[in-house]
Amino acid sequence: MLLQWSGIEFILYCFPTTNAVVFNNSNHFGYVLCIGIAIAAGAFTCDKDSSKLYKTVFLLLVALFTFVLLINATFGA
Repeated sequence: MLLQWSGIEFILYCFPTTNAVVFNNSNHFGYVLCIGIAIAAGAFTCDKDSSKLYKTVFLLLVALFTFVLLINATFGA
């Protein structure tokens, strides 16, 4: 998704449509991103025994998935 959004000519040649990755509908990709956001946020908040590295990774995943969801511009998710 991020490669499609970047505007690289080769990627645009390989994926000529605006549909996200292998999904035929951007809403379907948005639902998968929402599940990923929920899992990463839950792991960040509920896992009290994790090191700071894992907490940072979970927080970065929440930020990345949210960013990609905004780029995806789906109303369904």
